[in-house]
Amino acid sequence: MRNSSPRGQSSEFDPRQPFVRAEALRAGVPLHHLKSSRYKQLLRGVHVAAEATVTDELMARAALKVFGPGGKPPEPCQRGAPAWPTDSAPAR
Repeated sequence: MRNSSPRGQSSEFDPRQPFVRAEALRAGVPLHHLKSSRYKQLLRGVHVAAEATVTDELMARAALKVFGPGGKPPEPCQRGAPAWPTDSAPAR
């Protein structure tokens, strides 16, 4: 059984770790908060708290939320659509 925090969020929900919308809603996070500056989107449908530092490890955890261990990309990714924002400079 889950324990609830005073804000109504599940004690198992950690917004500093990647999560999908359904997990946030189950934990009591209002949908409009996900679209606000409180959270940032790491991958399509995968969010994290705005104060979280984005590292390679965090991005790998986010990818596991989408693909699962050993999973294959959803159809849009297979057609060449980028899985995460590409507005940053390419790695060298």
